[in-house]
Order: sequence, then C-alpha cells, then structure tokens
Amino acid sequence: MKSSPIRITVAILLCGPIISTVATRGGSLSERRIVSILPKEEPKVHGIFQKHGGSAELFSLPKGSSPLSVPSDTTSTTDTQLPLHLSSRTRHISHIVASIFTVFLFGSLVYCWKCMGSDHDRSNVGLILSFMSVVAYFMEAATSSTARYLRNPLTPDDVDEYLDSIKAVIPRVIWDIECFHYETVQRVEYPSSSNDDKDNNDQNVPEVRTETETIVTHRASAEYSFARCKDETDTRSLSRMLTGGGTDNIKGDDSSTQAQLSSIPKQFTKITLDKLLFFANDATYCDYMEQESRFRQLHQHRDLHHSFSSRLVMDGYLPKILVVNHSLGGAGTGLIKNLWYWIFTCLGLTVPYRIWFSQHCSNTEVTITKEVSSR
Repeated sequence: MKSSPIRITVAILLCGPIISTVATRGGSLSERRIVSILPKEEPKVHGIFQKHGGSAELFSLPKGSSPLSVPSDTTSTTDTQLPLHLSSRTRHISHIVASIFTVFLFGSLVYCWKCMGSDHDRSNVGLILSFMSVVAYFMEAATSSTARYLRNPLTPDDVDEYLDSIKAVIPRVIWDIECFHYETVQRVEYPSSSNDDKDNNDQNVPEVRTETETIVTHRASAEYSFARCKDETDTRSLSRMLTGGGTDNIKGDDSSTQAQLSSIPKQFTKITLDKLLFFANDATYCDYMEQESRFRQLHQHRDLHHSFSSRLVMDGYLPKILVVNHSLGGAGTGLIKNLWYWIFTCLGLTVPYRIWFSQHCSNTEVTITKEVSSR
C-alpha cells in the first residue's frame, strides 16, 4: 500500500525537530567528551632562582606543590623541581681541575729545571711555562670552594645572626643588556728574524691575518620595581642540626648515606647559600614580564645583536660559610684554618688538603627565599 504524499510530508514535519534535537545534543556531548580528555594547564607559581656561582633563571612550579618538599637532587631551574629544602649529605669531590693544574705545575718546573744551561730558546719556553703554571695554580686555589669556606668561618651564634640579617635584606633583580656587532679586521704581523736568515728575503715577508672582533656599542642596566617583599626562608632544620640534631634532620631513605653521615664529626659544617625569589601571584609575574619587556624593547635595537642577562642581588650575601663548633672557636682549629690551607697550597699539596678537609665537614644547603608583590 503506497503512502500518500500528504502523509509523508506530515511525518517529515513531525520527525524533523526530534532528529535535529538529538543531533544537536549528540554533538554537544561529543564536544564535552573531547574537551574532557584534553590536558588542562595546571596553575603555576613563578619565580627567579639563582644558584651560587650561576646566573638568575626564571622557573615555574605547579601551584599545588610545596617548594620546600621538593627533592634536592635536581639542580636545573628549567625543570619543575628545585633544591629548596635543607639537606645534609657528604659529597665526594674529585678536584679534577686542581689536580690538572698541580700536574701542570710540577711538569713545567721539571721541564724548566732541565732546560737550564741549554740553548736560549728552550730556557725561555721553560720559564714561560713555569710562570703560566704558577699563575694558573694559585688562581684556581684562590677561587676554590675550600678557600671560600675558610674565608668565612662562623660559630653557630654568628650564623644565626647572619641569617637574621640576610632575612631583613630587600632583594634586587637587575637586568643587564649589551648591544654589539661583529667587525672583520686585518692585522699585519712581521715574523721575527734571527742573524742566520737576515739575507733571506722570504723570511721577512709580512703575514696578513683576518680576525673577527666583537664591538660593543651600548650597555644598559635597570632594576625591577615592586611594592612589597617578605622573607620566607626556613632555617629551623639548620638550627636543630647545628645545636646537636645530628643526622636526625636529614631527609632521605638511603641507609648507606645515613650510616656514612653518622660517622662524620659535626665540628664543621659547610653551608652553601642559594637565592630564590617568588612572585606572590600571577599579576606580579605579569608585571615583572611587562617591565622586563619594556626594558628590552628600549635597548635591544641599538645594534645588530644583543645579549640579555638578569641578576638576583642581596646585599651581604655570602655564597659559602664554614660553621665551627662553639668549643673550637670562630677561627677554626688545628689544620682547618685559612693559613694552613695556603701553606699546603704553596707546598703543592692543595688537593690532599682539600680531600682531608672535606672528610671532616658535613654539607648543607640553605635557600634564601623572598616573596615579592606588585601591589
């Protein structure tokens, strides 16, 4: 039985809205499913971290995580973990650079001694090598971590007083920019001639050398401006450790590390200080980025190339401190003194002294933490 055209038209008119409603709901449900499986961006907390001896770097952490509970074995500021909590552990320092300079020193001195009384050129080479090795050896010794620790010996009371003073310091973030370009220059060098080849014209032909030089044409610096600042440094674990807490405050489950730490005398503690600045909220972070962007836009087009860097400055900051027990006095004891360090260094025994020194000290890290706000 064939349906009449009127019945077909009525059926289409009645079913059309129902089909359209189902299709629309199905589409929205699919969209909701797609949106639900997309990864949501976690809220971030932003800041600036500067490890001792390094440059200041921006970082981001998940907002729900506590910075003071992050493991301390991660030192890269590009990751989501930072070494912010106090940790005490031994470190085996190889002193490879110092060993290389020591070998170079003794090797050059032996070569210079053997060249004495020989031809003039070899004697000059020996003297030059000896001079360079002595300068490099003592420069490395003066800038080593051991020398920096021994330059700042403090008692636990002095450390508490110093940390209280650094907590009161207002941090400064300084931007530096340098504009430059490259120039190609030609230099004419005349070879040195001896008495044997004065008549040889080929030996006196000047040599033209082409070099690329960096020409700096503009430098500028500016300081980040914020409204408020408060200190968030937590030194309670350090205080407990210095007053006799021992290894009970050490974080970590490595039994071998705990056993090794328990055998180390606590008369000396090497403290490494890092610097950390948090932005209180997203508005402060946006204000920081806006100020930095204005500074860069103002100066970066002064030449073809530019380099930009930032520094986190705290007045009175000491990157390394040696804590001496009360009973030993503030200037050290026995051979653990700055004077004895330089005596052993002059004798060429800087590496054995550093190894011996590290075996009598425990290590800890403290991060000076500040929080700033733009309003």
